[in-house]
Amino acid sequence: MRKTKPGQGRATPAPTPADMEEGDRASLAGLTALFLAANVFIMGHPFDDEPVRDEAAAHDLIGEAGGMLASVGLATMPLSSSQAVAAMGVSPPGCPLLGLGVTTASLTQPDRVVVRLSQMVRLSRAPEVEIAVPTWQITGICALGEWRETASALLRDFVCAYLSANPQVHSRPAAPARGFPGIGRG
Repeated sequence: MRKTKPGQGRATPAPTPADMEEGDRASLAGLTALFLAANVFIMGHPFDDEPVRDEAAAHDLIGEAGGMLASVGLATMPLSSSQAVAAMGVSPPGCPLLGLGVTTASLTQPDRVVVRLSQMVRLSRAPEVEIAVPTWQITGICALGEWRETASALLRDFVCAYLSANPQVHSRPAAPARGFPGIGRG
């Protein structure tokens, strides 16, 4: 439920999907840099208990995402560099992290792809409490082996939402493919 307006006396209805989409998009306004992380988990056999992390595929996914985001002026840095960046005091406001998650399933289940932006936020009722929460997310389900195409499509959806929230972005020069201003490329 949303907050009531002064004098309104009752809560307004819960947000509709269109309202939530607008709220999600609003969380992208003013974003100029973010950290990137990717996990690609592959199920080898239908009876395997645990999927195996595919490091090479995760690295490729970060490279693709970094290129797409740089093309619209967003500076990126792999999450593995975040501690060094934070120690230097140049982390972007809110420490935005774009996480890319892929889980390939067995022969009987579809693959699942998630693109999620999490940011540090403060609670309005307790400003001393700061926590990372997802502020934008999209999920795709696809046929076995088609996760790369789905991940690319979902990344394009993120870029479109970012551009919609930042119409002034076309007047900025493109950001470097890697690295935040003042740090160099990683």
